[in-house]
Amino acid sequence: MMFSMATVLVGVLLASPLWAGASREHRGQPTSAAEADRILAETERRLPPDHPDLLRALGRHAGVMVQENRVQDAERDLDRLLAPKPSVYEGLLEASRVLLLLERPDQALARALDAERLHPDSAEPPTAAAEALKALGRREEAIEYLRRAVELDPLSYWPRIRLGEALRSVARYEEASKAYAEAKAIDPAQSAAYISVGYASMRAGEERRALAEFEEFARLNPSNPMALHHLAAALFSVQRSSEACALLKRAVELHESSGPVQAAGWSDWVHTKSAYGDCQLMEKRFEEAIQTSLDVTGSAPKYSERWLKFLKLRALAMAQLGRSAQAEQEVQAALRERGRPRERVYLKLLLYQLPQVQGDHAATVKAAGEVLDELENPALKNHCDERIRLPLEIGVALEAIGASREAEQAYRRGADAPSCDPSQIDAHLHFQLVSLHLRLMRLAGQRGDCAGAQQHRAKAVELAAARGHEPELEAVRQATEALRRTCPQSVR
Repeated sequence: MMFSMATVLVGVLLASPLWAGASREHRGQPTSAAEADRILAETERRLPPDHPDLLRALGRHAGVMVQENRVQDAERDLDRLLAPKPSVYEGLLEASRVLLLLERPDQALARALDAERLHPDSAEPPTAAAEALKALGRREEAIEYLRRAVELDPLSYWPRIRLGEALRSVARYEEASKAYAEAKAIDPAQSAAYISVGYASMRAGEERRALAEFEEFARLNPSNPMALHHLAAALFSVQRSSEACALLKRAVELHESSGPVQAAGWSDWVHTKSAYGDCQLMEKRFEEAIQTSLDVTGSAPKYSERWLKFLKLRALAMAQLGRSAQAEQEVQAALRERGRPRERVYLKLLLYQLPQVQGDHAATVKAAGEVLDELENPALKNHCDERIRLPLEIGVALEAIGASREAEQAYRRGADAPSCDPSQIDAHLHFQLVSLHLRLMRLAGQRGDCAGAQQHRAKAVELAAARGHEPELEAVRQATEALRRTCPQSVR
């Protein structure tokens, strides 16, 4: 196998919604389509169409419908949320959240602002507006809306957590720490501050701080499987994989210790089961990984978001066992059923990973190009994480198999992402953007294009100086010294 499975797993932990999602506020969300249908039907029987509680139930139902690939049902829920005339505050607010799930952040922002006009003294509309602004890449504006939410609801925990996350995303660490500390002071028993600080610290390269946060969280909650789950993520980030996998095994046992997992805990069980399945893959227990995948997909609707997560686990395990053709057939079938842009990127990325497992370099190069082409979809123009991170990861893998020309093309795609403002992306992604230019600099120097190398060096210096983040500055210094050996006249 041409890549380290431990490395792949850490990347999944930091990028996957299965891990990040646990830090979000639980709003009584149903955990299956059947449960969501039942709750909505019961609510409809007893409430009129414009009742706030029915509109909230419609919003929750729509969220599950998106997750379970019933997009038309979600669209119908959205139409009902916007149907009351004059508009109802709860309908606008829920519509904003649904539109964000449907990857229409500009419309989500408009509905949040409509809700704010109806209730200017509520913290919910500016919070919803901030989420839409983040999706549009307008992080500084999002921060201002979150500050407004904190002012409107000074005793609430969640606006401060979201403000801290937004501040950390633009490397304003001191302000973020203050927001998290205020949230902990309001409710020390809440877990979200530990989780938010932990994952944000990992993305900022502060793995030791993340580990300390999650160790404290696990110490306070020794029998909570999700506390062990998050601590495992931190252990992976410091290369303590065997300890992490042991914790995940224990977390799965805790989830399942009282018999069949109930609806209320099903989502958390899926998160943990997925991570433990990746451990089985990393430890080359491929048949067990396939069985773990089947355990969950048997209870998740086919082609739902959760089902796709376990398709990846199963497909990679099958490829390791020499069953790549079967794995590819399953992924292609899912690709035919799923049309949302981010899901298509996810599945194309999986098709790119399968030939890597078999060492098929030609197929890897071809599939890499298809992933990069998929990222050009206009609907993904503000998805800077995918548009910067994936070209870097793909380029590194292509260089490793000697495909330097294709690697350079991948790096250029990431470095030139037009709508990704460097001042608005988080610290982890900013470092990756600097890395893209440093890799382009190195490749240009290796082929004797010293002028091109100097251009990329100048861009990397500009980016690193703007943030003043020492790891970035040190990376630029080291890369410059290496360039001096190949292009001594170009480096001053």
